[in-house]
Amino acid sequence: MRIYEIDQAILDLMDSETGEVLDVERLESLQIERDAKIENLALWYKQLIAEYEAIRFEFDRLQERMSKKGRKADSLARYLAQILDGKKFERPRVSIGWRTAESVNILDEAAIDSRYIEVTETRRIDRIGIRKAIKSGFPVPGAEITKTRHIQIN
Repeated sequence: MRIYEIDQAILDLMDSETGEVLDVERLESLQIERDAKIENLALWYKQLIAEYEAIRFEFDRLQERMSKKGRKADSLARYLAQILDGKKFERPRVSIGWRTAESVNILDEAAIDSRYIEVTETRRIDRIGIRKAIKSGFPVPGAEITKTRHIQIN
């Protein structure tokens, strides 16, 4: 039986006019079954959180490892570039070549013509500031503080 079905069965055991319990033994067994279902759901939640945290820990560990490997590879590439100084290197298992890329280096931003300047605007609502203002008694049109409940299962 699902929890909502148990709740409905409990309601069905009550006399709608007097509120009297029609079958006390059945009511007690339904309440025990309901409590067991809730406990099992909470335990399942705890198991999922434990698995989530284990995966997150492993993910963070692998990300750190990946970053270290990437930094080491970049360091080796710079070292090889310094050693080879633009010369090609080729062996049966590896070859090192060069390609040319172009990039623009800005020497003086003030000297750049305005037609080459892009203007961007970023907007972000300061929710923390709005909350502080409302809590201090200053109304903020278009905003309100709402309260939500978050379950905590330990």
